Amino acid sequence: MGAILDYLDSLRVYGLAYNTVISHASALSACIPPVDGTTVGASPLVVKWLAGFKALSPPRRLLVPPWDLAIVLAALRAHPYAPLETAPLQYVTLTGLFLLAITSVRRVSELQAVCAVPPFVLVNPRNILFRINPAFVPKTVTSGSLDATINLHAFPAVIRTTLDATLRETCPVRAICLYLSRTKHIRNDDQLFVAYGSHRKGTKVSKQTLARWFFPWSIRMLISVMTVWDARTLYT
Repeated sequence: MGAILDYLDSLRVYGLAYNTVISHASALSACIPPVDGTTVGASPLVVKWLAGFKALSPPRRLLVPPWDLAIVLAALRAHPYAPLETAPLQYVTLTGLFLLAITSVRRVSELQAVCAVPPFVLVNPRNILFRINPAFVPKTVTSGSLDATINLHAFPAVIRTTLDATLRETCPVRAICLYLSRTKHIRNDDQLFVAYGSHRKGTKVSKQTLARWFFPWSIRMLISVMTVWDARTLYT
């Protein structure tokens, strides 16, 4: 039994996960005859060793699958999100929201408080400066949070190559400028992101709506670039 425990421990040292090691123990139980009527997997020493290994290295379940931002950005450069100038308003909205969220690293409540009219926004070809609505009360109140700004810079600053042109397609400044242009004649509220549905088009949206736009959409984007193993891990 000592040789079996040494073998199982070598798997642990090698970096294999608990579920993988226990599968090896089950395979040994099927291949090695029972000793004194006890299989390898039922041996008190093996059971205790596996319990200790599990306590030290518990199995982890990924609630969010691993993903590559570059792949997601590549998806934004393809149909139905591109070309952004002619894409449906829904996809222009989702693209602008996603790019603003990942570049500003702001809470949904803060994004909902961003205004799209002067003096709370300053737009030029190289950058956009947003000031949070002063009526907004942040989750953590500090002098800095009460006078918070979001400053987005265009990238790349100058387009010299084909790669530069490709990167510009997912520039947050470009996306927000196009979004402001597309919503200029329908907006009925100063809030940056407004409803795009036919019944409430141009009206103010709540924090819950912004979260509903962002999270289910981003999960679908993640699933679209997941492997079969990632998907099975997430949903089992």
